[in-house]
Amino acid sequence: MLRNLKATPESPLTQEVAVKRALVWMLLCLALALLPPVLDTVTLVASETNYGFKVIQKTCY
Repeated sequence: MLRNLKATPESPLTQEVAVKRALVWMLLCLALALLPPVLDTVTLVASETNYGFKVIQKTCY
């Protein structure tokens, strides 16, 4: 009886969920990889901005 059963193809809906899951993991890895350089840049800009304001305040007096 089992010999007569044909293999059913995988549902496109199942494949779509798997593709979405894979894309989510790839985007998460990309975001995590880019996080340290972005934070370093933000820190650098903030420190340069604060330093620039201090210099401007000192020269105005």
